[in-house]
Amino acid sequence: MADLVDVLERARDMISQPNAWEQGFEARDVNDVPVQYWAGAAVKWCAFGAFCRAAVDLQGIYPDDAYLKRIDLERLAGFPVTRFNDVPGRTVEEVIAMFDTAIQRAKDERYDLSLERARLEQERALEAVA
Repeated sequence: MADLVDVLERARDMISQPNAWEQGFEARDVNDVPVQYWAGAAVKWCAFGAFCRAAVDLQGIYPDDAYLKRIDLERLAGFPVTRFNDVPGRTVEEVIAMFDTAIQRAKDERYDLSLERARLEQERALEAVA
């Protein structure tokens, strides 16, 4: 199953496509009509809509459950992502940079967790020998 880094990378890639970033709604179709982010007709997304769509696509979760993942995204970004995305004058490059920061933080956390896991396994091995 895809992890948080995979979801963040997919979301970043989605909005990196030409004309695929959106402000004001979670998603829009080819006619610029607002649609649900999980709709097959969606072709452009805000940062949060792209993140939720990526979570649904990669992790197989229900759309309502994707909203709960907002906690992860905002923790890694360091601020409310929807407000950040929708600031007048915001650029897609700034939103992509936000995703890059969140991706790096998620990778750092994953690395920290793997180091902690290795340390605990080493301690258990030493205890078993003692």
